[in-house]
Amino acid sequence: MPNKTTNFKLIKPLQEEFYDVDVQNSNMDILDNLLKDLHDESAVKNLGFRGLLADVNGIGGPDHIDKYPEGLSAMYTDRTDWSLFLNMTDFSSATDFLFIETNKTIQDGKINATQVITRYKKESSATPVKFVSQYKRVWFSDGTYTGWSNAEKVVFQTEFATHLAERASLTKVGHTQLSSATDSLSEVLSATPKAVKEAYDLASLAASKVVVGSYAGSGGSNFRDMLLGFTPSFVIIYRMFTAENLSQVLFLSPVSSLSIMNKAVSFNTSAMIIANGFRVAGQMYGNDVSGTYTYIAFK
Repeated sequence: MPNKTTNFKLIKPLQEEFYDVDVQNSNMDILDNLLKDLHDESAVKNLGFRGLLADVNGIGGPDHIDKYPEGLSAMYTDRTDWSLFLNMTDFSSATDFLFIETNKTIQDGKINATQVITRYKKESSATPVKFVSQYKRVWFSDGTYTGWSNAEKVVFQTEFATHLAERASLTKVGHTQLSSATDSLSEVLSATPKAVKEAYDLASLAASKVVVGSYAGSGGSNFRDMLLGFTPSFVIIYRMFTAENLSQVLFLSPVSSLSIMNKAVSFNTSAMIIANGFRVAGQMYGNDVSGTYTYIAFK
C-alpha cells in the first residue's frame, strides 16, 4: 500500500509499484487546490462601489467589519455618510469619493484589521482627479470596547503639495533632482550612483598615475638618485619655507630641470629624470641639507 506525505496527504507510490496516472492526477488536484487557496488569500479582492451604511447586499458601511472578507480588499464610495467618521465637513458626494483599502485577519477567533481611506476630488469632467487627504484606522477589541479606532490623518493634500514643492538645499531637507554629471558645481542636485562610479573611476585612474613621497636633503654638490621603480614622465619637487610659503619648487623633465628658488629661476641638467626615478643635486637642485622635500612623480 502506498505511503502519503505528512501534511497534504500526497500519494507516494512504493518502489515496486507501477506508474499510475490516476495517482499523479490526484496529487496534481491537491496541489492545485492548495495553490488556489494561497492565491485567494494574497490577492486584493475588488468589492466595487459601496453606498449606504446599511448595505444589505454585502459589505455595508464602515462599521461592518464582520462582513469584510479576510485578506486584502478594496472598494470605493461617494456617499457622504461614509465621511462622518472622518469629520469631513466639506465632503461633497457630487465631487468627492473615497477609496478604502482593508487588510483583515482572524486569529484565535479575534479580528484584526487595518483600513486606509484615501479621499479624492474631481471638480468637473474637464479636470483630473486629485488627491485630497488620507486617513488610517484599526479595528481592535478589549474589555470595554470593540470597533474601529478614531481615524487618524496621514497627510492632507496641502501638506502633500507643500512637501512636493520643497526643494532641498544645504540648510533644508526637501526634494532634489538626480544628476549623473561628473563636472557639475551644483549644490542642489544629487549625484546618482552612476556619477559616483564615474568620479571614483577617474580618481582611481589618476591615483594610479601619480606617486607622492618625501625625503630629507643631504646637502653637498654630489648627485643623489631617488629610485621609484619606474621612469616618470614629469616630476614636481617642492620645499616649504613656512607652513604657508614655498621656499623652492623644482620641475623635472627627461632632459632638463627648472628651479624656482627665492624668485630666482635657473635651468640645469644636473637634476633631471633618470631611469627608474629622478636625480637631485645640491642646494639649488633639491638636496639642501636643511630641507625636507616633497615630490609628485607622474607615470
